[in-house]
Amino acid sequence: ETVQGLLPYCLQPVEVLGALRKPTHAHRLDQPTGGLLIAAKTRPALQQLSVDFATPGTICKTYVAIVKGLREGSGEVDIPVGGKPSRSLWRS
Repeated sequence: ETVQGLLPYCLQPVEVLGALRKPTHAHRLDQPTGGLLIAAKTRPALQQLSVDFATPGTICKTYVAIVKGLREGSGEVDIPVGGKPSRSLWRS
C-alpha cells in the first residue's frame, strides 16, 4: 500500500462545498527523509496549500530534535542541506 492509497482510510471525507471525493495529498515536507504528509479535504484547501508551498517565504518549517546527552547554552548551525540554504538555532 502507498500513503496515497491509505489516505481515504485514515481521514474521513467532509460534506461541505468544495469537498474532494477523498482526501488528497497536497505536499510532503522533506520527502527524502520520509517527512510529514499534508493532505487536503477540500478543493479550496488543496489550491491554497499548492499556492502557499510554491510561494517562497509563505511556509515556515520548525523542527524539534530529541538529543541524548548534555548540551549547554545555545548556538547556530548555518550549513546548506541538500544544496539548499539551512539555518538552525538550538538552545538547551
